[in-house]
Amino acid sequence: MRPGRLIVVTAVALAGLGGCADRPNDLDTYYDDPRETTEAGGAPSSVRPSTSAPAVPAPPPTVLRDAVGSAVLTDADVAAEGVQPVDGVGPMSCLAELPRAAEPELRRSAHWEYPTGSVLRQQVIGYPDRPAAEVLGAFACAAGQPFPVTSPAGAEAERAWCVGTRCTVLLARGRIVSGVQVDAGSAERAREATVRLTPVAAVALRR
Repeated sequence: MRPGRLIVVTAVALAGLGGCADRPNDLDTYYDDPRETTEAGGAPSSVRPSTSAPAVPAPPPTVLRDAVGSAVLTDADVAAEGVQPVDGVGPMSCLAELPRAAEPELRRSAHWEYPTGSVLRQQVIGYPDRPAAEVLGAFACAAGQPFPVTSPAGAEAERAWCVGTRCTVLLARGRIVSGVQVDAGSAERAREATVRLTPVAAVALRR
């Protein structure tokens, strides 16, 4: 090769190298397809944050205890029945079968006696772990024969049964179940008395 041509070739080679000097020596930069990116610190677009709604909290224990106490019928509430308060036995049949609250202050009861010797009982139970309508919806009185009762204002659910001459109506509102029970000389008289007392118990539930 002639000396003049060698100088030209060398100059061209150096120029080519100079053109590459400003670019990183990374083959991935030149030949790989661009990769998907996300914002700094962000998650891929296919990931969605949790949108589950928070659980509705139960009322504070003191509020539920007070509500249970307020739902217990007073002597004035049942005065129209002509009854007198007595120290009676505990809840029976359908009332006794209700799920029990662990805390004693969430279980309240009252007893009265008619001049005829018939007995009126009430039991009120507060459920801090679930709605009262849910408790009542899952409950069935084992030996009870159901009978219809009109749902009173303020009650979210109601159930009624008779076992022999003892009839019971259960009402649910919020976290409280209130039950009234009458033992009488006949199932008809017991049923009539519990039906009369149903709206009275519903008013007490709203206090």
